[in-house]
Amino acid sequence: MERELHLSSLKSMFVNSIGGDSGVAVLTGPVASGKSSLAQALVEHAHDLGALVVQARCSPSEEQLRLETVRQLVDTVPEPNSVIEIPLGPSYSSRSSAQEKTQHRPSHPGQLTARDFCGSLLKLSSELPVLVVVDDFEYADEASAEYLSYLVRRIRNSRIMVVIGIGSGSGPDAMRRTAELLRNPHCCLIRLRPLSRIAVRDLLVSRLGTGIAKLLADESYMTSGGNPLLLHALIDDLISSAQDLRRPEDLKLVVAENYEQAVVTCLYGSAPGLTRAATVLAVLGSARFPELVEHLLDHEFASSEQAVQRLTASGITTPDGRFRHPVAREAVLAGIDGATRTELNLRAALWLHQKAEPAPEIAGHLLAAGRATERWQITVLREAADEALLRQDTKLAISCLELAHAACTDEAVRTELTIELAEVAWPDSPSIAMRRMLPLQAQLRDHALDNRHSLALARTLLRSGRFDAAEDVLARLEPSRSARTSTDLYIFDKWLETSYPEFGQRFRNGPDAPSSRVPTTLPTGTEAYLHAIEMLSGVLRSDAQDEVITVAEETLRDYSVNDRTMEAASTLIAALFYADRTDSVAVECERILAEATKRGAPAWEAVLCSLKAQIAFRQGDMPATMELARRSLSAMSPQSWGVGIGVPLGSLLMGAAVAADHATAEEVLRHEVPEAVFETRFGIHYRHARGTYYLVTGRHQMALRELLTCGDLMTQWQMDVPSFVPWRLDAAQAYLHLGHHTEAAQLINEQMRTHKSLSSRITGMVLRLRAAMEPAERRGILLQDAVKLLASTGDRLELARALADQTQAHAAAGDMVAAEESERRALALIEDCGAGALRNLLQRPGTAEYGPAANRRDSLLLSAAERRVAALVARGYTNRQVARHLYITDSTVEQHMTRVYRKLNVARRGDLPQWLADLDDGP
Repeated sequence: MERELHLSSLKSMFVNSIGGDSGVAVLTGPVASGKSSLAQALVEHAHDLGALVVQARCSPSEEQLRLETVRQLVDTVPEPNSVIEIPLGPSYSSRSSAQEKTQHRPSHPGQLTARDFCGSLLKLSSELPVLVVVDDFEYADEASAEYLSYLVRRIRNSRIMVVIGIGSGSGPDAMRRTAELLRNPHCCLIRLRPLSRIAVRDLLVSRLGTGIAKLLADESYMTSGGNPLLLHALIDDLISSAQDLRRPEDLKLVVAENYEQAVVTCLYGSAPGLTRAATVLAVLGSARFPELVEHLLDHEFASSEQAVQRLTASGITTPDGRFRHPVAREAVLAGIDGATRTELNLRAALWLHQKAEPAPEIAGHLLAAGRATERWQITVLREAADEALLRQDTKLAISCLELAHAACTDEAVRTELTIELAEVAWPDSPSIAMRRMLPLQAQLRDHALDNRHSLALARTLLRSGRFDAAEDVLARLEPSRSARTSTDLYIFDKWLETSYPEFGQRFRNGPDAPSSRVPTTLPTGTEAYLHAIEMLSGVLRSDAQDEVITVAEETLRDYSVNDRTMEAASTLIAALFYADRTDSVAVECERILAEATKRGAPAWEAVLCSLKAQIAFRQGDMPATMELARRSLSAMSPQSWGVGIGVPLGSLLMGAAVAADHATAEEVLRHEVPEAVFETRFGIHYRHARGTYYLVTGRHQMALRELLTCGDLMTQWQMDVPSFVPWRLDAAQAYLHLGHHTEAAQLINEQMRTHKSLSSRITGMVLRLRAAMEPAERRGILLQDAVKLLASTGDRLELARALADQTQAHAAAGDMVAAEESERRALALIEDCGAGALRNLLQRPGTAEYGPAANRRDSLLLSAAERRVAALVARGYTNRQVARHLYITDSTVEQHMTRVYRKLNVARRGDLPQWLADLDDGP
């Protein structure tokens, strides 16, 4: 090892001094480079040879104590009376008591000059070899330095060897003392440099073995910088860890308490200037701004380069002023008192601000200081928050805005900051964001908001169903020609058109409504959402062409999901879902939902689960529909959902209805829904869900009321698209159950007339319903086409319905083989979908699904009580649910059903005909 060579040289010098050829060795090197260890190894060697060793270690705290270093040397001489007293000057100690002074005095007072000191050591060397060791000589008091220099000049042919350790780069006084010593011909300089890679590996081999050394040598060298103290600390951390040293291949370098303490030892055992340099670099993070480093060093070093060089030589930092390991920086920061840390960060922030450096650079220091009392600091923090959002760093954006909000005293700016905070925090804490925003509307009487913040507040108020308050905020919008305002207004108008159409019509047609032009230039960060909201608007107006929708699918596949694109992504998913691109959008929704869950953003998780629940229902997966809807509702509170809750509640209700989970369906219907929901697109989903529930459970008049209301609103709001909600087809189904074929036919024909281009799914539904109104001999062809089309769409529920109708058509035509095959496929689908309510579609052969006259004859066989009980059982209710519903006992239900089975000649509840579920005298 390199240090062994140095020790060998020192030993040779000492052997020569024993023979009367004295020598002086000056050991120099950076802090903790091994100077003390090397000297101590020589001391042990000297002891082994029977030499007298006198030692002293200098300290910055004793630098002003006259002859303190000489006193330490004298105190190590074994015969107290062989030298005389060292006179104590008034600067020796701050202590003044006689007791404290006398305890340091030898028993025989006298005077000691440099000549006496030198003569005493020369006299001792005539009896035995003498080794004089002085460590950290740069901190020796001036008088002691002069005495030692006097000694060095006069020991040339004696048996005295002097070893002096002095830190490199310790300042002008240390350089002068070193130069003065080296002028003597018998004095040599031994410069200790950081350990090389090879030396680091050799040390690791000696302590840990070859296998570990080979694995960790490079990383240990990079982390320690070749500093022996830091390297030994890393080894100690590794040994102290829970890792199995017998398996080198599994080991990882551990940087922990020993390393941290070694860093502190390096710094606080050195000159105060080095500690100050480490403190400044720990606060700044690097020396990227040399002028700033010099500004904060307060003249401790001639330049920032010199400070960095000293720290680099110590192994703590790299040449660019970065700490070699985060633990080193954390150790330095932990040693800085709060006031100093705050002062340095504020000074750094001001300097960077004056140099017009980027806002994030300045904001980092303001956040570290925890203070922002000046207006420019608030501005910088807001700019830094905007840039952080562009980089998808939501956490930093929130930190910047929170500090600005806490420090701001301007109420108008504070209100804007509250809105900005709520917008950024909404994905992670939607309820907190709502609580921040909602009270702000009342404060606007005292001061106005700019248009951007007014629109943000209006969006929150609309989401919460406070339409009047939103209208009041929007009435205060100021005319503006800026591109940003124009874009914001255009996007807001599209958002109203697609989600709050009734409010949007009032806003757009109001006397003071601002103009909403298509933007020609787009501000940064608006392109993705603008494209998505225009796509949603086009799909709901039936304006979107297939080519454009295909491009939207490709765009969604390429989305890099983050907080800034999540709203655009969810909007595009909704648009593609309404465009009947179910299969492709399902894959992307799953991917983006996984990202939102991983990100830990409950608001986006809630929204995406709601979208995924709608997709699952369309794919015919009732368990997934209900699970996703519940997850959506639990991820965000009803207050945070606001009017948007209509979508997940609607999905849960539809899933429960088709699954014949009546308890869940009734629970959803009891859930309080804000009245404002029904003025939104989300209310259409909820109304359609209620209509579906009533349709499945045989309450056809109630289903018609909900479905026709959906139709009126969708037509009025110009979003009458069957792939959004097929209200005409569902209403036609209700009319068919009631035997009103004319009204059903009118709705089906209207659907085909108003929408010339229908998706395969909607076309398949139309064909199935048309078949129900055709003569028996023509039903088969229509149903065959319907089954073929629906099988290609992935809508397993509609396919199951078409197969059930096909089963009965085949049975009516006497083709029992084909009927059994269709029935088998339909049953398999119903079971796979978890759609228990659809089992009643498969009736005994010969019974037509839409034959109210025949059904009415059979119903006369049953009493009114039996019909009520049988209707509920046919809809999927259990005996216990029927009993609770009708306020009768379980045994009464069983008695009624026994008679129903006998009268209708069926063996079990699964064989009950569909017309029972359609009876209007059920509850």
